[in-house]
Amino acid sequence: IGIIVYHLPLDAHPQIGNNISLAKIIRLKNLKPFSVGFIGELPKATNTAKIAEIFKKAGINPERFTKNRKEIRKVAIVSGNASGNLSDWNLPFDKLPFDLFLTGEFHEHKAVLGEERNYDFMALGHDASETLGIQNLGNKIAKKFGIVHEFINI
Repeated sequence: IGIIVYHLPLDAHPQIGNNISLAKIIRLKNLKPFSVGFIGELPKATNTAKIAEIFKKAGINPERFTKNRKEIRKVAIVSGNASGNLSDWNLPFDKLPFDLFLTGEFHEHKAVLGEERNYDFMALGHDASETLGIQNLGNKIAKKFGIVHEFINI
């Protein structure tokens, strides 16, 4: 229960959450809720390898990604192990609302599903996809109460 109390709100929070923080790194626009994450549009079309480079520059090294599409315009972001839920969302096979599905954990069957359904799949690493929210929360609390805090990634 304790994990549910803070974990999902940190994924979904629209200002400081994990998913919005990842969306900001790649400058997604026109964000709409998607599970506990978001779907948004890139400022201009690009490819998945270039998106991986943007994350690397931000200090997040994608663990794995696929390159099924030449052009990425719409990105769905759901941090952590959200890829485990992708098949449960009953999305139409031929009209997916995204070109790239970005999450934390890599699952081989989700990458293969992406090949079949023509979307790219990127895994940032479970931990890497879920640390920005808690860092943002720490900064917000420190500022509000005039205290010092340190994020220790273990």
